[in-house]
Amino acid sequence: MQEVSKLADNLANNHGAELLDTILIPVAIQSRTQSEQEQFLAKALADEISPAGVEALKRHADFGPLKSIFPDEAPVWCSQAGVNADDCVAFKMERAGIRAEIVLVREGQNYRVVRCKDVKQMAGVNSI
Repeated sequence: MQEVSKLADNLANNHGAELLDTILIPVAIQSRTQSEQEQFLAKALADEISPAGVEALKRHADFGPLKSIFPDEAPVWCSQAGVNADDCVAFKMERAGIRAEIVLVREGQNYRVVRCKDVKQMAGVNSI
């Protein structure tokens, strides 16, 4: 979860270069310049993640191997990202008909974000 917190902080504080260290760059934008990649990721994630949303996930989300948390979606997501599902973990939280998703892939001793969706919408959840 440290990587996810770092991602949220980088977005909140406009640290574009650090985004590239925490996110697995989507295949569709890998050929773009570093600046273009930073801008794309900042725009794409601005509505998806926030420090408060990450805190809610830390307290309330289901966590485990990607194949256990998202068994139906895992093959498609990993194929799109070019990663092995066995190297991935996931967080899932549902509230008010919204499902927050975070998928991380292990790279050596670190993890990088593969997928992040609707985490910002979980902000303010204190108890379920």
